[in-house]
Amino acid sequence: MLLRHASLAAAALLLAPAFASPAPGTVQVPVAPARAAPLRDAPVIHVFGAGAAVSVSEVVEQGFRRIRLPDGGVGFVEDGLVRVEAAPPRPVVLATAVPRPGPDLSPRVYVKDLDHLAALVRSEADLAARARGLERRRKAAVATGVVGFTASLALTAAGFVQMSQAFDQASGAPPYDAPRKDGMGLVISGLAVCAVTPIVMWAVLPRHDDAVDVVNGWNARHPAEPFELGFGEMQHGGRAYRY
Repeated sequence: MLLRHASLAAAALLLAPAFASPAPGTVQVPVAPARAAPLRDAPVIHVFGAGAAVSVSEVVEQGFRRIRLPDGGVGFVEDGLVRVEAAPPRPVVLATAVPRPGPDLSPRVYVKDLDHLAALVRSEADLAARARGLERRRKAAVATGVVGFTASLALTAAGFVQMSQAFDQASGAPPYDAPRKDGMGLVISGLAVCAVTPIVMWAVLPRHDDAVDVVNGWNARHPAEPFELGFGEMQHGGRAYRY
């Protein structure tokens, strides 16, 4: 008898697949014996009563279904003894791809010059006044350069003319002991004006950071309508250079 039971158990392990895809079921007969193997003459290892809720396999093999026993073990019950209900659909888990940040396609407004900057911020009185002040400084720096370099050129030219006349009067021997008469003083004055003019221009010319402060002030107050400078900076070799 023991040998027969062992052979039945071995046959059950070899013939029955793993308990997979379980489905809920209900015993629909007064007595539903669970056997040790999918064979009618296999020993009964548990008996389920009518109406018992059980868990059985969806696959029928040799007229039997695998059934889960109360102790966690597995038995075999004839297919016709249990009504199998449809198993609930398994949730499908879809792999969600992590979105990659795409290029920033939002429209951008670039400031062309200080006049354009003053026009963009005209609704903010304080920022508009600062922008107009920067534009006045720029124009003053340009005017200083034009006047300074023109005066330097005129003084230097006049000095050389006087020096040439002095050479002619002295027959090639200019009186270097009288620079005011031969134009040396005018030449020195012209060179001095030429040297001082760029310094004055640099002192008057508005800085790039001054314009950035106006832009940042606007962007902080109007985050939905930002703009950025389009002048005073250039890109080369992946690096930004200000001028």
